Amino acid sequence: MEQERIALAAAVFFPMAAGIVSYIIGKKSKKLRDRAVSLTAIAEFILTAVIALQYGAAGGSFTIPGACGFGLHFTADGFRTLYGAIAAFMWMMTSLFSEEYFAHYRNRNRYYLFQLVTLGATEAVFLSADLYTTFIFFEVMSLASYVWVAQDERKESLRAAATYLAVAVIGGLVMLMGLFLLYQQAGTLTIRELYDACRGKNVYPAALCLFFGFGAKAGAFPLHIWLPKAHPVAPAPASALLSGILTKTGIFGILVISCQILFHDGVWGTFVLLTGVLTMAAGAVLLLLPSGGRDSPGEEPPAQEEGAAFDLEAFEKKLERTLSQIEGAGEAQVVLTLDGGSRQVLARNQDRDGEGGGANTVVTVGKGSGKQDVVPLQTVAPEFRGALVVCPG
Repeated sequence: MEQERIALAAAVFFPMAAGIVSYIIGKKSKKLRDRAVSLTAIAEFILTAVIALQYGAAGGSFTIPGACGFGLHFTADGFRTLYGAIAAFMWMMTSLFSEEYFAHYRNRNRYYLFQLVTLGATEAVFLSADLYTTFIFFEVMSLASYVWVAQDERKESLRAAATYLAVAVIGGLVMLMGLFLLYQQAGTLTIRELYDACRGKNVYPAALCLFFGFGAKAGAFPLHIWLPKAHPVAPAPASALLSGILTKTGIFGILVISCQILFHDGVWGTFVLLTGVLTMAAGAVLLLLPSGGRDSPGEEPPAQEEGAAFDLEAFEKKLERTLSQIEGAGEAQVVLTLDGGSRQVLARNQDRDGEGGGANTVVTVGKGSGKQDVVPLQTVAPEFRGALVVCPG
């Protein structure tokens, strides 16, 4: 019994503590920090797998009495531990991939800190025994993952991050109102007790408020507005976790509502079904419609006409912002090949946080090969196809 409590506590708080430690390590050694983050993610997956296999059927529990007023309550059963193990596996894989992916990024220390804090909060959401604990760590998860979207600090990223945070905050406030209404009707927020406590009670207003909060994270229409903005600007490992795991915390909450609060309720089931169908249909329709001047699916980007005017100054500014995210770019020589010939652009970049060196970097438009790092060209100039190939100087 004591081992179960220790395992559950470690699954939640070990990644958070490791995030702080890795941040401190990163001030001294970046390579050692990268290893520490990867080892933390591997250890967390092993721990959650052991919890799922050994304690999932027994349904162990862990409580921190008095924390946040009502106390924090965690439990392990087959469904929760399965979700937790899948989340830890995704974190492990993206952490192993991140070391190479972020090799030329700034602010890696900050990213890894919030990556591990979000891991602990996500595990807490899946292992929570009551909706109050779910709410506390759901908000921690949302606030910590905001940093992922804003990681490269470009104007587009900050705008998308602001949208993400706004939806998260509004969804959290509505969810909190749902908890008030639910507690008034049922007298408990313990998930296992909700089915009996809610029978014969009018819990539809509470369920709708909770659905709003969880649906915002799950990307349910029309609360999906953060998804198409956040995914393109977030780093690839973060984008994978946003779509693969964080949206599933919203689905987890909707399952709690549907299976514990309004189980076998035909009206509620129809509402959830229609919301799901509308989300899928709206996504398909919006995908087919041109939006904001962007190309439709399958449509080739417009080619640069020979002799057409090319705004060299605007391209240089966009390029400079992109190079500012590449460690070691220093001063870069850029060779841009157009139909009318070749031109050279000199873009300067100042390394602002000391993560990179001052070596020169040659950047060309084309395909990457070998150990060259490829930056999508559309992040600099959407009117061109190809990629910026960053060759270490």
